[in-house]
Amino acid sequence: MIIRSLSDKQDDLNKMIAKFTKKIIEINQNIFAIKTYGLTNKFLKDFNCLSETSANMAFYLQYNEDKTEVINQFSATLIEVGLYTVGMELIINHRLELSALLGLVVSSSAITLPIYTFSRVISKFAKTKKVRERIENMLENKNDDGNISCKELSSIRFKNLSLRYGERVLNSPINFEIKNNEKVLIKGENGTGKSTLLKTILKLHRQYDGQIIINGIYDLKKLNENSYWKNLSYMSQDTELFNDSLKNNIILLNDYDKIKYNSLKDLLHLNDLKDDVEISENQGNLSGGQKQKILLARALYKESPFLFLDEPFRNIDKESLASIYTYLKNYKGTLIVIDHNIREERYFDRVITIKPFTSL
Repeated sequence: MIIRSLSDKQDDLNKMIAKFTKKIIEINQNIFAIKTYGLTNKFLKDFNCLSETSANMAFYLQYNEDKTEVINQFSATLIEVGLYTVGMELIINHRLELSALLGLVVSSSAITLPIYTFSRVISKFAKTKKVRERIENMLENKNDDGNISCKELSSIRFKNLSLRYGERVLNSPINFEIKNNEKVLIKGENGTGKSTLLKTILKLHRQYDGQIIINGIYDLKKLNENSYWKNLSYMSQDTELFNDSLKNNIILLNDYDKIKYNSLKDLLHLNDLKDDVEISENQGNLSGGQKQKILLARALYKESPFLFLDEPFRNIDKESLASIYTYLKNYKGTLIVIDHNIREERYFDRVITIKPFTSL
């Protein structure tokens, strides 16, 4: 009975750890989407719940193992004490002081061994503290030093902006402004920092020289992230889908609007997927084009004043592209697209080319 109970508890703990690990991977793969779509509280709550549950399950499993160990050790000790006592009584004429001493020595291991084992488990869990704190800090934006609320977004101006990774400069200084309702295509060679530029605008990359000025007044560094992100939608080429239904992957925490939701499915030719279809852990049940369309649908569903799309048309079939271009041209907001292969420049108001850094 005890062995079966421990086996069941160990199996439950293994499943919980697997679930907890999956959640950590999901957070790391989707950290940009979690932040920019306002999902921090949801994922932080899920993470803390799984962390606490895993810790409690590990504690009680070890407690039951120690309890069993105590019983086993105590039983063995009783037998040993009995044997020593009888033996000593037969050999040295009932000298109880020595037999009692030997009994205490043997009995002590039944107490110290479980305590030692339990302390090892506690220390192992304590070692994960830094990892858990790092994930919590990542979700809670504790690196954000901005204190100015951004209630609306009307323009973004770049003033002598040079993007960096450590000491390496990616591009020649950028100087231009994106105004409200403009449709802008940003092009450039590989390695010039096109994707990094979007992450910098979204305060997801902080290594740069120069300034990014918001609404003609505020330095981007001084804006509060959460209020700023409410004005944005961001489709990253690195983002993965969440382990959830198709519908939940698109609407996230936004209110469900059936008409808007179905119109986006029509636009992106996603009607062959049911709303409740589960996106598997490795997303092997979706083609690359379907995944790309779902991510695009998510960005469009939010209807943010500023829409940022990084390589949004990879893997999308030609049949869908024409209607998507038309939809984006008429998007009621500002559109910034990163794509170095796009040929339909006529759908954009401006095309800006990012040039590589030169030391001359």
